[in-house]
Amino acid sequence: MKRLTEEEFNDRVQAFIRAEKIFVKSGITDNITEAFRIYQAVLADRERELHVAPSEHGFMPGSPLNRYERPQCPECGAFMGLRNVPENEDGIKTQLVCMNDACDVVLDSELTIDQWRDKLKVRKDEYQRIREDAQKAKQEGSDSGNG
Repeated sequence: MKRLTEEEFNDRVQAFIRAEKIFVKSGITDNITEAFRIYQAVLADRERELHVAPSEHGFMPGSPLNRYERPQCPECGAFMGLRNVPENEDGIKTQLVCMNDACDVVLDSELTIDQWRDKLKVRKDEYQRIREDAQKAKQEGSDSGNG
């Protein structure tokens, strides 16, 4: 499976929402998977895979760390998510949680989310998008200066 960009993921979520509004809330079906399948066959403007697990792609909706390479689980190699931990005596600020449902690895960390962000590398596809956006902006700037 290919890695989804944030834009692709958001597009899928919106497609599921539309499918639910049209086919579930109208009573045609009570199965969201079937509703999505019907939506794709009848109304979709582009093809989308039926099943994509965000955690397989190191991507979690709404996470500020989506731009970064996630650490991998030392047990199974799956991507790990980060979660904040309430203030405690041990100085644990975050936990790394394996995104593989079959794996129960949870690692404590004294780093904050911001410290993790500074430590992690920007994903290659995100780095490429940032470079392309900068080049477009530079090109648009030079084009508008020619008139």
